[in-house]
Amino acid sequence: MHKTFEAQFGAHYVASPWFRFQELGVDKVRWCQPDALLFDFEKGQITLIECKLQHTADAWWQLRWLYLPVLAKVFPGNLWKISLIEVVKWYDPAVAFPEEVRLRASVQESKTGEFGVHILKP
Repeated sequence: MHKTFEAQFGAHYVASPWFRFQELGVDKVRWCQPDALLFDFEKGQITLIECKLQHTADAWWQLRWLYLPVLAKVFPGNLWKISLIEVVKWYDPAVAFPEEVRLRASVQESKTGEFGVHILKP
């Protein structure tokens, strides 16, 4: 998936960046590594991308409760909007999911506040 997006978006696509963070009231330093970030400088939007073979609620937990809070600290909301999208090879709408999913024809169609899914068949 990375090669497809790197060819399509060039330097605007950042694969597998590492982030170091510390939770309030916890001494331990942690690390996280989202699958990718896609920067749209004109819109002031960062699309946070999680790649999976098939649609899974694990992507929701990772994007909403780990990566989004970390990115929101690094890229403040007054400067950047952050959207979330799971990129999958197979999508099953019957998979139990914590929120409504919006199927998107492109990762660029991801919108802030929703959970998008893009089916990628390279």
